[in-house]
Amino acid sequence: MIKVFRELKELSVNGIYNKTSIEFWLHKNEHNYKKLIKDLDTLNKEFPNAYIRNHNMLQNEAKFLDTYEVLLEVLECYENELYHKEQIAYYNRIKNDELEFNSWLQMHRLDEGDMQTKFKQLFQNTSKLSGYEFIIRYPFDLPLTIKVDELDFKNTVQFISIIQ
Repeated sequence: MIKVFRELKELSVNGIYNKTSIEFWLHKNEHNYKKLIKDLDTLNKEFPNAYIRNHNMLQNEAKFLDTYEVLLEVLECYENELYHKEQIAYYNRIKNDELEFNSWLQMHRLDEGDMQTKFKQLFQNTSKLSGYEFIIRYPFDLPLTIKVDELDFKNTVQFISIIQ
């Protein structure tokens, strides 16, 4: 597992990860992830009252799973950036049409959905001026600091601020 984390660390540029490096690491480790999940599922069936993932002997494996899963969530946020870009373009076309704008705004306020929720869970930090910090803070026991470039999410941030 140490090698896996070292490889991930080496993919950052000045401590910042981009979409390509995250995709590469996830793809490279997909087989390990699936095998480990399968093994843990088997153990969970054998020991149904124990949370196997928290067992002391599986600490490194749990860190790998946590890292892999949080990076999957970050990748989903990257993929949602295109949707938010399209929504901002649409907003710019309709913002002066009160009826159309109110309809669009109401639709998005009522349907915050998983995209915005996931993004906020990963990056929202109200102690920062922008309201966001692009460093993964949870799960707490990640083996390295994962920071992404906030410019990669400029459309998502703008979209959420319009909706709010």
